[in-house]
Amino acid sequence: MAHCISASDGVATGRGIRPWHGLGVTLPDLLTPAQAIEHAHLGWSVSLHPLCVAHPDFAALPVPARAVVRMDTQDVLGVVGERYVPVQNTDLVAVLDAIVENGAKIDTAGSLLGGRIVWFAALLTEFEAAGERHQDYLVISHGHDGSRAVTVRRTTVRVVCWNTLQAHDRQAGASFAVRHTESAQERIGAIGQLVAAGAQTRARFQAAASRMARARLSEREQLEFVLNSLGLDPHLEVKSIKRKIEAARAALAWERSQTGAPESVWAAFQGVTHYLAHETASKGSSSQGGRERRLVSTMVGGERSKIASRSFTVAAQLAGV
Repeated sequence: MAHCISASDGVATGRGIRPWHGLGVTLPDLLTPAQAIEHAHLGWSVSLHPLCVAHPDFAALPVPARAVVRMDTQDVLGVVGERYVPVQNTDLVAVLDAIVENGAKIDTAGSLLGGRIVWFAALLTEFEAAGERHQDYLVISHGHDGSRAVTVRRTTVRVVCWNTLQAHDRQAGASFAVRHTESAQERIGAIGQLVAAGAQTRARFQAAASRMARARLSEREQLEFVLNSLGLDPHLEVKSIKRKIEAARAALAWERSQTGAPESVWAAFQGVTHYLAHETASKGSSSQGGRERRLVSTMVGGERSKIASRSFTVAAQLAGV
């Protein structure tokens, strides 16, 4: 299966802690915006180039689109419309500086798919929820292939197991996207608003987590919750599904052993997020390519982050939030 991190990509992580995905270089301290750009090898730029029809009979036909070319590798990263304005990696330094001025530190940065996706994760603060330590992040991502706007969203990581909890995604003020036609000042202003809303969104998360930790489920009910969240049907006689179910069962067992409330909705929800972050039952998931795909899907915003967000919503409803 194809790798998400190619030879022309890079990932850098600070604080001397090797991340759960095990990818890229690890540096001893949190990163400045300039260090993030340097160590994640993001100092390249893109440019727009006109397209034409290759057939000689139609060479003069106008094509209402342009190619996005990565200048150092001369790779075409995508095809975009005529109004598209590229956001250079170095343009995001101003956005990152705005985050740092609001008290955040750059923890991780990198590019994926040959530079088609670039992202930065900024550590905002640490806090307690359900008696456990969590870290609050802003994740900034954008796509040079035209597939995504500049997006900034809050997310939470549970420190004991590095589960990525996309619980804030559906809450008001927890994320925003800026089109490639909007100005850098609009992006910076929106970031300030998102950082300012942090205390309120954390308080909502803490309240929900506390209710989940008090709400009880039997071990059988917890497993049903995990399997339903992951879309795994235990009645299917399919080897690949059975492997995933065993991995989900193991994830739940591990989380039950780590929390002070093993018979809780909170433990069941953590079983889901543990599986999403660490599962290696799928074909190729234990390889580097598998780790890369989990990184994309959890941190940058893919199907796994959506599953975690939906699971949090259902868990909160079970707990009466």
